[in-house]
Amino acid sequence: MAVCCHNLYNRVVAGDGGNFRLPKSARVTSRKSIERLFSRQGVSTAVQHPLLCKWYYDDSNIADKVVFSVPKKKIPHAVDRNLIRRRMREAWRLNRRSLDNHANTRGLCCMFIFLNSQPITFAETEQVVIRLIKKIKKDAGTRRDIAAENPAEGV
Repeated sequence: MAVCCHNLYNRVVAGDGGNFRLPKSARVTSRKSIERLFSRQGVSTAVQHPLLCKWYYDDSNIADKVVFSVPKKKIPHAVDRNLIRRRMREAWRLNRRSLDNHANTRGLCCMFIFLNSQPITFAETEQVVIRLIKKIKKDAGTRRDIAAENPAEGV
């Protein structure tokens, strides 16, 4: 039985069994969820140029879900759109663990939309994603405070 060097290397470096993917269970795939992200009702929004982040909390979901969008109108070449989407996905995957500590971010449904007309580096993308995650955590903190004040209503 042959062992692939690449898979062995991934398992050692990753430290979590080599799972580098963002599984389908962690992606927004429902048309209804995406339509809700574009509606204004119950959706929070934050802009940290060149990314726009929209999110809401779905109590029926246990896992956090995310989707990444790069408009064809802004970035006409598919290669560049895929590159930007990969960079956003990787920045999210590396930094999403900071949201796991907050109980009120359970069921987070989130969308990142690229607004710039030129690709940016991974370092810049990661910094912007980290700032947006901090805003989501801050929103989760205010959500927790509101829930504590009105326990009968729920959020």
